[in-house]
Amino acid sequence: MSDPNGYCEVSDLLIGDLILPVEIDPAKYITSAAEEMDSRIGLLYETPIEIDDADKEKYRATITFLRSINTRLASGRILMAAASALELTTVHAYARNLVEGALADLKLIEDRKYILQGAKENTNPPEAYVSSRAYSYNQDPVSAVDSFYAVVD
Repeated sequence: MSDPNGYCEVSDLLIGDLILPVEIDPAKYITSAAEEMDSRIGLLYETPIEIDDADKEKYRATITFLRSINTRLASGRILMAAASALELTTVHAYARNLVEGALADLKLIEDRKYILQGAKENTNPPEAYVSSRAYSYNQDPVSAVDSFYAVVD
């Protein structure tokens, strides 16, 4: 579905005609953003998300959504890094907006409010992962409330 290093390409980045400092490699930011995405959605889906060529039209929404997230996250981080390299004292508002929007979309996937159709479910999530169930855990062998009333009564 994507470049092996991300869900988007350097040509997709939203940085306009900004001349980047030489130490900023856009491809590395794309890879880093894709790895961050995979770390967050990898509990639900096998990552990286790959969709067979035969199904690309059928699951175009998933492909474009992941590309959009990767593009915005990498672009925002690049703009923030460029601002830092140029010693600007404020975070670029556009960069912040790109990153916040991308992270909000990742949260939609994590919360299962956006289903990545065509993506294979992770059938072997870590045992520590608990999906939307509430659990009660009492570390003490005796209830503190019961102990209190035992003394007061």
